[in-house]
Amino acid sequence: MKSKSHIKHVAKKLHDAFPPPRFLQLPAVGLDISDHSIRFVELIPKRDGFRLVRFAHKRLPDAIFTNGEIRDLPGLKKALSDFQKENDIGFIHASLPEEKAYLYKTDVSTTEPAEIRSAIEFGLEENVPLSPAEAVFDFHILNRNDHESLDHTHASVTVLPKKVINQYIDLFSESNLNPLSFEIEAQSIARAVVADDNKDTVMVVDFGAQRTGISIVTCGVVTFTSTVDIGGQTLTQVIKKYFNVSHEEAEKIKIERGIVRDKTNTELFDLLLSTLATLKDEINKHHSYWNDRVKLDKENDGGEAINRIILCGRDSTLHGLAEYMSANLKSSVGVANVWVNTFDVAEYIPPISAKESLGFATAVGLALKGYRYHA
Repeated sequence: MKSKSHIKHVAKKLHDAFPPPRFLQLPAVGLDISDHSIRFVELIPKRDGFRLVRFAHKRLPDAIFTNGEIRDLPGLKKALSDFQKENDIGFIHASLPEEKAYLYKTDVSTTEPAEIRSAIEFGLEENVPLSPAEAVFDFHILNRNDHESLDHTHASVTVLPKKVINQYIDLFSESNLNPLSFEIEAQSIARAVVADDNKDTVMVVDFGAQRTGISIVTCGVVTFTSTVDIGGQTLTQVIKKYFNVSHEEAEKIKIERGIVRDKTNTELFDLLLSTLATLKDEINKHHSYWNDRVKLDKENDGGEAINRIILCGRDSTLHGLAEYMSANLKSSVGVANVWVNTFDVAEYIPPISAKESLGFATAVGLALKGYRYHA
């Protein structure tokens, strides 16, 4: 009897060789709603990867979200409805705020897929403050190590309150959007920026406008997330206040001068150092805790020490940021390539700049999920 992985491999080969007509395929549209913006991308498959056919970005008013909590539901509905009409979007794979999710790792004593789900559901209340009736969960299986028992499965489990899911279903329905799946931002970002063949443990730092998401990814699966209330706009506000300039001028100073300590930029670097140090300390805290735990865990629990930090988010390309983080953290630091699993940029140049694409990592990961959804 052929293994499930063999069958999936053959099915993928057949799909690649004889793809269904495009009119029979639901479009792979990833829709990302963050505290301050809505973004979407649409991908279509080609024999040598994917092509970016559409993308768009719309800023949201500051009062709509606070730390992942919807504060102005009518305002969000209007913004989504307008965005849907402007871009003619129908079926979507959508992100959900990480602040509403619970994430944990578990070990279940079975390797049968149906039994794994039942075992996780049975142990749900031991790990999250929700009953199975109140929760919706999904899981990803972590690759087993050679020394582990073949009758056990390690999994990373994501749990969301059912009321949150229902709220977003209603929100999208009233905005003429049809969600095919939901996923927390961190997992979508990991799908976009961590290469499919990378089986190492990496830390992904999503340097957003108002907050920074920190996640640890093993074999492409998110096993830990946290958020820090520091982002690119935090730096902008510091510059704006100190130099008494407009928001636009502060953004210009931040982008042009970056985070570099030299003779011409000492004042700005020293000004931003306190904010950067706070962010660096938060990253380092999670980095050290994870690696120290791995050292103490003789069975390794499916985890390995972090060997690289990947920066994404639109402000992650600030001049000197990667260098500052690399010099102050115990790991190599690099800026993400959000197209690493989508296409080869040496063969195809997408209609979006590399800097701008870093803000679309979540949407790209969601769109890629659209083509793997039934794989």
